Amino acid sequence: MNTTNIRNILVVAAVLTTVSCEDHFDIGKIEGEPKIVMYCMPSCSDTTIISLAESIPVNTKPSELTTPHRLSDATVTYRLNGVEQKVESLGKGEYRVVAKHKAGDVIRIKASHAGLPDAEAVTVIPETVEAEIVGMTDVRADADGDGDFRDYVQLAARFNDDPKTKDYYAVRVMADYRFYCKDGIIMVGDNIFDDDNDQAPTADDDDQVTPPKGYYLVKSQSYIRWQELNIQNEPLLKPLTNADSDFGFERNFYQNFYIFDDSSLHAPSYTLHLNVPKEATGGIWGKEDFYATIRYKVVMYKISETAYRFFKGMNDLNGNDFATYGFSQIAATPTNVEGGLGFVGGYSSGKGQWKQYED
Repeated sequence: MNTTNIRNILVVAAVLTTVSCEDHFDIGKIEGEPKIVMYCMPSCSDTTIISLAESIPVNTKPSELTTPHRLSDATVTYRLNGVEQKVESLGKGEYRVVAKHKAGDVIRIKASHAGLPDAEAVTVIPETVEAEIVGMTDVRADADGDGDFRDYVQLAARFNDDPKTKDYYAVRVMADYRFYCKDGIIMVGDNIFDDDNDQAPTADDDDQVTPPKGYYLVKSQSYIRWQELNIQNEPLLKPLTNADSDFGFERNFYQNFYIFDDSSLHAPSYTLHLNVPKEATGGIWGKEDFYATIRYKVVMYKISETAYRFFKGMNDLNGNDFATYGFSQIAATPTNVEGGLGFVGGYSSGKGQWKQYED
């Protein structure tokens, strides 16, 4: 996951009630004075982003609610295996540390700001795990648990897991879709689609991707992007049942970050079954023949328990209609930040190989 993805994932509303990891909490901890809200996910990359804001107490009157105050003038200490690193302020409450990290590194972060209690957290970067696509199958699956069946490509992705340890994971799927036609320009009604723009996808192995003979890449119709997954065939991701849908529950994953743990795994390897939307790979569009290629890559993340609990809390909050309307309790999102709120959770990511889909 690059720095841009980290920033997207760490855009969290500071007005959310965040409490400690224990199953019970004292409402006095969050209804009194403001605290530092700290978010950071250190990884094996050489750039780490820290996000700081000031919390809004839950007893704030609605008329006094404001946009969360981002702390751009805090004092931040970042220690990597006990060695202090340089911290650079980027403005708007973001701070950057440039230092090479590796699995097993211990990170301790402390933030101070006038008028607020100091906030401190520690995390460890876990070992890297990869998942390789070992098969693809066309399937029809229930789109959202209510009987709406659609066409998908099911990716079988295998990864290794140590059954002796308690581990936490997330998975995402990247799609590389290339759209080609013979003239480089396609007319559909009054619209012209051509290759005169800068939207062409770029991949880490672009030098190995060549257009089919006699065809031109239509950049405006090509992309590389994260796929939203249909999870109905993967029990580790806990798909919805019909009863869940009837009672207003949804199975949403924050930022399409599909988390799970290994509590039900008892073998050294497991194969995930991930459904991605099926795309057209050939035919007629407008008056022009087109040809398209699509390939997939699975990215596996090993995450800390705190990161897992945070994302699970966000997912539960986003998918519980009953809680939204006051019929059940909204689960609180956890924190491991002493003296503050938010979370600091290490992670590692492993990318498998691109796998071409053959229709």
